[in-house]
Amino acid sequence: MLKRNAEIDPLSLIRKLGCFSPELQGNPIKLAARLGQTCSKSHPTVTLNRSEIAIIPDKITGEGERKYCFTDGIGLISVKLAMRVYASLMEEELTEEDMPKTAEEEAQKMTEIPSAFQIRIAGVKGMVTVWPEKVITSRLQERGIFEKDKQILIRPSMIKFRSNSAILEVLKFSKPSRAYLNRQFIQNLEAAGISQESFIKIVKAEVSKYKSLAADPVKFFQYTDLVYNSLFKDALLVLSLEEMKKEGTIQNTICEELKKHFTSMRDKCRIPIQNGRIAFGVVDETDSLREGQVFLQYSVGSEKVVARGKVWILRSPTYMAQDILLAEAVDIPHLHHLADVLVFPRRGSRPHPDEISGGDLDGDTYTIVWDHELRPADHVLAEIGKY
Repeated sequence: MLKRNAEIDPLSLIRKLGCFSPELQGNPIKLAARLGQTCSKSHPTVTLNRSEIAIIPDKITGEGERKYCFTDGIGLISVKLAMRVYASLMEEELTEEDMPKTAEEEAQKMTEIPSAFQIRIAGVKGMVTVWPEKVITSRLQERGIFEKDKQILIRPSMIKFRSNSAILEVLKFSKPSRAYLNRQFIQNLEAAGISQESFIKIVKAEVSKYKSLAADPVKFFQYTDLVYNSLFKDALLVLSLEEMKKEGTIQNTICEELKKHFTSMRDKCRIPIQNGRIAFGVVDETDSLREGQVFLQYSVGSEKVVARGKVWILRSPTYMAQDILLAEAVDIPHLHHLADVLVFPRRGSRPHPDEISGGDLDGDTYTIVWDHELRPADHVLAEIGKY
């Protein structure tokens, strides 16, 4: 901590933030990026004991220009620690009785918490995915670690600089998220052979859908995810739905939401895709997925649906049609505890995230689409596959 009115200089302040390697000291751009990491907007949750942290190796293949990291920026977190973190975020109290005692209880608890968290632990940054105890134990034993108290497993690709802080901070966590087109996506999908008529058809369907839902407030709020709007939730604390109807609050809110949505579609080309989702990218720690396969289980209300069949995956920014990845969405029972995240394989000739505009797994989000209106022609997909 810095004392009030204490005289400080830039170098002493940097030393308090962490231990930066000589390489960083000689690279002002990278040093600025690492210093900026300490200023990320995050939520402090739990303070970890050193005994709870383990470092495991990255999955790296090849060498030189063909050297690839399949686990770039991603680690593992136990169900118990994930429960503690999520409870802190939700400002809830947890007791020892709440913790799972059996594999069945653990499986149930995993359905009640997010599947992945984007974290910071001082100089450590990236994603951690929730995995059952048997997977955590397997990864530790591969490293020759047999201690039972390890709760979070980080990889060297996540460590950007050294620091004494052990506070686990959360930037974001996985949750249901609708997919949207934008100008870049539209340009590249057009380059991949999608006609303008297909985009116009999607826009007309969306406008028609919104107009039909406007008369039913409950369905409208569910469809637009307005229930997550903090202002709307605050209003519900003060007024009942019936009172809001009398006051005209609901209709005014619907009108404002419609205006905002249609303006966004017109000015930014932000067009919702019904058969698509946005999700954090994570890695398959069970090695169940083969090259060319992905796993996606997404939420529809309180239900979970596993995507199957051909999907095409994009990431912003997308520079050209070749940045679109065609993959096969498959159902893997070992991965059913993961929801609203996109699971990539841990093997292959090249990491799939890297094929999508040079992405990685330290918090990048991916747009997954299976809408037949937006499916590129077969000959175009074949050319993209060769690239």
